Amino acid sequence: MKAKAKAGAVDFMGARGHGRLSGVRVLLTRPAGQAAELQDLLARLGAEVLSYPTIAISGCADARGWKEFGKIANGKSWLAFTSENGVRHFVGQFLARYKDIRRLRAFKLAAVGRGTARALAAFNLAADFVPPKAT
Repeated sequence: MKAKAKAGAVDFMGARGHGRLSGVRVLLTRPAGQAAELQDLLARLGAEVLSYPTIAISGCADARGWKEFGKIANGKSWLAFTSENGVRHFVGQFLARYKDIRRLRAFKLAAVGRGTARALAAFNLAADFVPPKAT
């Protein structure tokens, strides 16, 4: 009886020989700069991996948005992060403008899921809220 894999799971049991994914062609649509690790894993499992990035991630410097951001640091405001990329781009721009990550203590932080919470933790920021189930 075969066990059913959860969505997004990869079967590591087939890492020997040609692998469990031998003969399988996988279209990988992750952004080019974020695909290498998964592409290598799939190839080690025997898959033929076709890299076809469907999106590109880039920062957006919005001077007006940052001006408004400066007005809401009142201790009652939340910053909600919806992706790991969003965390990296926000923190990069925040540090370029304000130089000191401690200024974020005026906010409560929410992360859409565990991966986004880990991205915050990489900057020594703890999410105040992470939903128990990400969708």
